[in-house]
Amino acid sequence: MGSSYDAPTYATEKMIAGLYGTDEEKRRVNELIDYLLVNPNNVEKNVELAVITEEIQRREITRMDWMCSPACDRYMTCKIKWYRGERGMPQYCCSYCPNYQEGGLKCLSLFQKFEREKKTLEHVFIVYFYGTPHETTQIDSIIDDLKNVGNRVRLDVVAEEVKRREATKFEWKCCEKCERYRCCRIKWHRGENGFAHHCCSYCQNYRECKKKFKSEAESRIIEPLFIIGMYGDENERSRMNELIAEPAKKENLIELSALSLSVIEGETQENK
Repeated sequence: MGSSYDAPTYATEKMIAGLYGTDEEKRRVNELIDYLLVNPNNVEKNVELAVITEEIQRREITRMDWMCSPACDRYMTCKIKWYRGERGMPQYCCSYCPNYQEGGLKCLSLFQKFEREKKTLEHVFIVYFYGTPHETTQIDSIIDDLKNVGNRVRLDVVAEEVKRREATKFEWKCCEKCERYRCCRIKWHRGENGFAHHCCSYCQNYRECKKKFKSEAESRIIEPLFIIGMYGDENERSRMNELIAEPAKKENLIELSALSLSVIEGETQENK
């Protein structure tokens, strides 16, 4: 006869680590699961697995950064809280707390509500401060009814475009790595209105991709700067300084690259 006890499969932990974890987190989660399948009652390993999983969820999915509080009935006895404290880790509110998301406006729901409201205020400010007259006129007609989902989406689309154009210069396109790729209202609204599908801040990969974009942009500019600085004449170095005053402009990067090629050609001719 089969046992009535269902041995844990750790499917949730595998999925979260596999989709969102770093290489090191994936490796450690797999090690812990392999161990716990043989030794399921090891408390320390179970707690370590729970902490890693909670941290991945918080960082990549919920963004929940409220701290654990005495409102949790496990506050004085929680092994996760103890584990984090022993290692100097921030003691964030986690899904093992009964107040986390069980019905009503619990901690996670309140956090997400506040984040949405904060994002709305941020977007209104961005458009009014940096937007064109046409863009500010667009949101004038929608901010009186932001309970309307369509209006909220329109505000997000305008604000994301203003932010990209005026601040981040981030021009990578939305891709299937985004968990919202097939159901994103912003992507749908852009498609309906013929807007470019740029990656936006609602994607869980946005921060990491933006860092990579910035790093690539910096690497594209370093070599031309070195070449012109080392081998260019006074006029070429002067022009270089003008171009790098606005390094995010595509035309400046193109001219900078062309200028460095011209310097290389000039140097080559001299050495023949």
